[in-house]
Amino acid sequence: MADNTIPIAVILPAGQEFASRLMTGVNHYRDERPELDPLELHYRNADDNPLVRERVDVAGAILWVDRNSAWPPTIVARGVKAVNCCFDWRGEPGIVSLGIDLDASCDLVLSHVSSIAPRQFAVVGVNFSKRPHSAALCQRLVDRAAEDGWSAKTHEIQGPHPDEQRRRMTEVAAESELLEFLRNLEKPAFLWCENDHVARMLCNAAEHLHLSVPEQLAIMGSGDYRVASHYSPSLSTLPRPAEEMGYAAARLLHEWILEDGAQPPDLEIPPRPILMRQSTVDTTNWEKIRQARLLIETEACNGITVDRICRRVQLSKGTFTKRYATLYGVTPGADISNVKIETAKRLLRESSQSVAEVGSTIGFSEQSKFSKFFKRWTGLTPTQYRRSPT
Repeated sequence: MADNTIPIAVILPAGQEFASRLMTGVNHYRDERPELDPLELHYRNADDNPLVRERVDVAGAILWVDRNSAWPPTIVARGVKAVNCCFDWRGEPGIVSLGIDLDASCDLVLSHVSSIAPRQFAVVGVNFSKRPHSAALCQRLVDRAAEDGWSAKTHEIQGPHPDEQRRRMTEVAAESELLEFLRNLEKPAFLWCENDHVARMLCNAAEHLHLSVPEQLAIMGSGDYRVASHYSPSLSTLPRPAEEMGYAAARLLHEWILEDGAQPPDLEIPPRPILMRQSTVDTTNWEKIRQARLLIETEACNGITVDRICRRVQLSKGTFTKRYATLYGVTPGADISNVKIETAKRLLRESSQSVAEVGSTIGFSEQSKFSKFFKRWTGLTPTQYRRSPT
C-alpha cells in the first residue's frame, strides 16, 4: 500500500439496493482519486459496529445509519471523521450529514399529485416516527399538501419493515390496520410511500380490497428499486440519487481529512426527477389528453370550448385541466387562445384579409371583440401588429 493512501470505511446495511448504489458512487470518486482506499463493511443489526468487529483502523468513515443504531458516536470518539448519508444524525458533533433535499423532493411529489387531482393525499411509512429524517419528510409532505389545499394525512405501519421481511409485501390479508386505512380513504386518493417496498405492499393491499390502481388509488414509491419495475403495476417512484450521494460523501470526507479542519456543514443533494409508471399514470387518460391537444390545434378557430372538449374525451373538467397543464405547461383554455392568436398573426402577416375577416376566421363575429382579444394577448391592435416591423 502506498504511503499516501487514505483508508476509509464505508459502513452500510447488508443486502440493501440503496447501499450498493451508494458504494458505486464512492468507487466513482475513488477512480478519480486513487489515493482514497475505501473498505466496504456491513452491519447486521443496530448493535453491530463493524469497525470494532473487523478491528480496522481508518481515517474516516462513510455511513448509512439511522438513529436505531447507537454506535456512530463511538466511531467519532476514536478520532474517525464520519459522513452519514441521511439526516437522522444531523446535529451530532463529528458526524456530517448528507441527504436528499427535502423541499425539492416535496416539490416533485406534490407537482405530480396536482396533475392527478385526487380528493385525498396520504403519506405511508413503516415506524417512521422512530426515524427523524423519515418523520420530517413525511410531515413536510403533509404540511405542504395541506398548504396547497389537499386533504392530507399520514399512516404509520407498525412492525418489521418490508425491506427486511419481504413477505409483508405479499401477505397483506393480515394487515388489518392498513386495509382499514385504505378502505376508508376518500377516493380517488394519492398515496406516497417512503420506499418502493412499502408502495408494492400497498398495491397488493389494494388488489386484496378490489381497489383499482391508479384509478381509485394512485400509489407512488421512492428509491427506484427492482421491485418498482419488475411487477405489475409498475411503480411510479422518486428515485434516490444514491450514486450522487456516494460520490459527494467520498469527496466531502476526502477533503475534510486532507484539510483536517473544522467539521464541514451538512450537504443536501438534489433529487432525481420522478419516474412515472402505471401505479399513478392512467395511460388511457393521458392518451385522451393528447387527443384533446389535437382537437385544440384543429378546431380552436371553429369555436371549440373546454367544456365541449371534456365531453368529447370523457374527462371531468378538473382532471382534464390539471393533466393538460402538466403535460403541455399551459391550461387548455389558454392553449385555445394561443392557437387563435398564432393563426391571427400569420394571417395578418401573410394574407390580404381585412382585420374583420381575420377575426371571423378565428371565430369572432365582431371586429371590436377580436381587436380587444388580440390586444389583450399581444399588447397591440391587429392593425398595429400588421404595420409593425417583423
